[in-house]
Amino acid sequence: MDFNFLESLEFPWSTEESQNWVMEDFPPSLWSTEGSQSWDMEEEEELQQYAWNQVDGVLSMDSSFSTQNSCTVEFGACDSGQVTMTNAPSELACNELSLAHLLKAHAEATEAEHTRLMEVIQTCVLDQAGPVGETTERLSFYLFKPQPQYSYLKQESQPNFDVAYKAFYQLFPYGRVPHIAANSAILEALPAHAGTFNIVDFDMGDGVQWAPLIDTLARQNKELSLMAIKWAEDDDFEDTRRRLESHARSVAAKLRVQEVAMEDLVSEVKRISKRCAQAPWFAFNCMVSLPHMIKGRSEEKVRQFLTVAKDLLGDSTNCGMITFGEGEADANKQTNLSNYSSFFERQLARHQALLESVEWTFSEQQLEAKVAIECLFLAPSITSHGWLQKWEHMNEEGNVRAAAATLGLEGLRLGQTTLTEANKLVRRGEDSSYKLRLGEDENEMVLEWRGTPLVRLSTWR
Repeated sequence: MDFNFLESLEFPWSTEESQNWVMEDFPPSLWSTEGSQSWDMEEEEELQQYAWNQVDGVLSMDSSFSTQNSCTVEFGACDSGQVTMTNAPSELACNELSLAHLLKAHAEATEAEHTRLMEVIQTCVLDQAGPVGETTERLSFYLFKPQPQYSYLKQESQPNFDVAYKAFYQLFPYGRVPHIAANSAILEALPAHAGTFNIVDFDMGDGVQWAPLIDTLARQNKELSLMAIKWAEDDDFEDTRRRLESHARSVAAKLRVQEVAMEDLVSEVKRISKRCAQAPWFAFNCMVSLPHMIKGRSEEKVRQFLTVAKDLLGDSTNCGMITFGEGEADANKQTNLSNYSSFFERQLARHQALLESVEWTFSEQQLEAKVAIECLFLAPSITSHGWLQKWEHMNEEGNVRAAAATLGLEGLRLGQTTLTEANKLVRRGEDSSYKLRLGEDENEMVLEWRGTPLVRLSTWR
């Protein structure tokens, strides 16, 4: 894949520069911010005692520090533009603390709702973080998204979004593995006598999943009816429909594409059933939180879709299956919903694995391509505030992304053809760090990076 389109970007650093990324690397107009931001340290003794006890063993420091009356963090006051602290807890020794320890301390401070401590730790984290350093440095940078640096990176990357998207989808197996596996499972389960079959897609997006399936059905002389769930916030369905229909014409495939609102899905399926001489065959396809999927859907909508699919397949007038691809199933898996720190660590592990896999793919000469890919497709889901909101929601509602297993659906065993097709996408030589394994149930496969689960695909009926 040619990445000249990204290497031509005029990013504000070069591959020869050091990994120390400071604001002076940007145009002066972006960081000419004078002044400082201060925290009043009232109740200092109480804060000190609790804060350092809370992170005891994480920061490995004495719990006492300077008893100055204020802690000030200055931005733009020094020529380098780096964040500095004056009259801050000097014993904190930010530069000597590992980012992993600081991030863990931030999660614990968040769980304890100690806002001041969170702000101080975040300052220390950003003093070491950057978009061109080691994996943990980049993860920390995207986690807190310092401004204006992050916005500048995104602005520079955005004009190349379409080409970067194609490269991201083709180079990495996060989307292709669940898509190809789902398509293969659908073809294996499709009855031989079915002349026409129907796919209901929870989140069709640009329809990239369906082109290979259309090619196969064209060779089998079968007709496909694609129904995309309609979302009020989306306005690109017509473009997707035209692309899919154009592709179908190019391979002489029989294809119908339509959009249906969630509330109209039951009546539409019943309408199709009535006009069929025999029970129609349906595949309900649900892909959520895959890394290339920029637009997320609410967890309530996921449960609603799976519930409707279960009810429709339970009707004697219909038959078929459900394919369910999840990008965050393991990161969201909680044995103790009251513990934010463990949830935070799961999220860190998943996103660190994603960033490592991107770094493993690109050479040092493709730095700009790597940063653009990360900024456009991985950084949006790396957010401290977003993770906290997700945890709070899970604490209230439970993890509905595990809905398929809790709705009473029966697992549909994955066939050998499906496993073989998916394995072809992850074998990149003997030293490949990607692995594909069967889950605890034989209806599930898991894509891993060096032992960390990234994506799950399961089949149900």
